[in-house]
Amino acid sequence: CKPTAAPPSPPPAQHFGAIDANRLAHAADQPGEWFTGGGDGSGAYYSNLTQINAANAQKLGFAWDYGLNTNRGLEATPIVVDGTMYTSGNWGRVYALDAATGRELWTYV
Repeated sequence: CKPTAAPPSPPPAQHFGAIDANRLAHAADQPGEWFTGGGDGSGAYYSNLTQINAANAQKLGFAWDYGLNTNRGLEATPIVVDGTMYTSGNWGRVYALDAATGRELWTYV
């Protein structure tokens, strides 16, 4: 009788949007994140990232789009946490997208 191999371990759970009061209070230490509609807990709407500046802003291009399958007008301020962009749509829909590629991670309807 041969011993059987242990079953493979399940993949680690994904923790989307892990923000607590301490992380929000130190948002300036994570400039690539946009935790709230204003970017941080103070609503500053400011990023101290320097990759985009007056000298190269005109060279920016379109990276990706995400079709919401609606003809209704939409306005939303997305947030970005740990590489995931969260935004809302019509009728209470919520979307989680890979911020780098626009790939849908999940949708709440």
